[in-house]
Amino acid sequence: MADALVEVWATSDGSFPLPTTVVHTDASALADNGHGVSEVESGPVISGEMARMLSCDSDVEMVFEENGRPIGIGRQSRKVPGWLRRQVVGRDHHCRFPGCGKTTFIQVHHRRPWSEGGATHLDNLVVRCWWHHIFIHEKRWHITRDSGGRFVFRKPDSTPYPPRPR
Repeated sequence: MADALVEVWATSDGSFPLPTTVVHTDASALADNGHGVSEVESGPVISGEMARMLSCDSDVEMVFEENGRPIGIGRQSRKVPGWLRRQVVGRDHHCRFPGCGKTTFIQVHHRRPWSEGGATHLDNLVVRCWWHHIFIHEKRWHITRDSGGRFVFRKPDSTPYPPRPR
């Protein structure tokens, strides 16, 4: 599939805009003789060599990840820019509400609300399906993180869902 994608780009006369393909890769995979693999968003894993070739001259958006360092735009804007939204979806893949897993009609939500000083950063954003997003805004649920960085979904009375064993 990646070879076919490269062929489409290589034979384009540039008279029409190409769709954007997002490749998630570690910066070390793009280095000369770098090892490792990259992943086409919602698609196959590709070699570091294929990622280097795609990054040469194309309309591919490369998403660089290094040491898992969160990136974002802070308090500049509440609106999540496309590149950051793609990072969140690339990390979460689906609605993070326990047991949901929906991949359609998903939305990116500020875990700590913008109105309460929350930043537009990767570690403050989480994917929710539209139904579970309603839980936050209309039913007063909220999301915290535990010491391991995992999302904890809490009912309006702050008890975790699902309840954790004592």
